[in-house]
Amino acid sequence: MEFSEGLAIVGNGEQPYTKYGVIDKTGSFIISPKFDYIGNFSEGLAQIKLDDKYGFIDKTGKIVIQPQFDKVWSFRERLASVKVGSEWEVIDMTGNYIIKPQFSDLDCFNEGLAVVQVGGKYGFITNPITK
Repeated sequence: MEFSEGLAIVGNGEQPYTKYGVIDKTGSFIISPKFDYIGNFSEGLAQIKLDDKYGFIDKTGKIVIQPQFDKVWSFRERLASVKVGSEWEVIDMTGNYIIKPQFSDLDCFNEGLAVVQVGGKYGFITNPITK
């Protein structure tokens, strides 16, 4: 994948890759290939997948938010949208819930707002930590 925050995600072996790791701009592994998926770094954290659950790692490969979610979006504005079961909610960078499950769809925050879906209708919510 392309470089993001000075790091790139790489897969081991041939496609389809079985495990993913992270290299720096010299091509050295920073995180050895051990995850089922790694997303690009955003705000110092990257999405990871292990055993069909998603969580987040820091740039050293340390799991900072345990894989426990069914789907996740990258951190933006210090918050990430995460899906548990059929509902989306919002967590902060330590994994604390900021907005409880209540949305059938929820996008990333951008410029203080995120698109949400409730009961087939769309709207916006404001970022509660940057109001």
